[in-house]
Amino acid sequence: MNTIKKTARIAGGLYLIYIVIHIFADVIGRSKLIVYGDAAATAQNMLAAAWQFRISILGDLLAAVLFLLTAWLYTGY
Repeated sequence: MNTIKKTARIAGGLYLIYIVIHIFADVIGRSKLIVYGDAAATAQNMLAAAWQFRISILGDLLAAVLFLLTAWLYTGY
């Protein structure tokens, strides 16, 4: 397999992992904590389930790194 195809497959795999991690962080982390229109209830939910909020933040950071790596690989050829 030539290097362009290999790079494209790696970038595609990273993008797929990015999508899965981002959806996981959104569904597991934030969707159950955020109450739209009620900041006090949202803050209370975040304090009650701090581990869940931290996991969503960590997932977002990991997804951002994967997205940047994917963009870097796409511009590499």
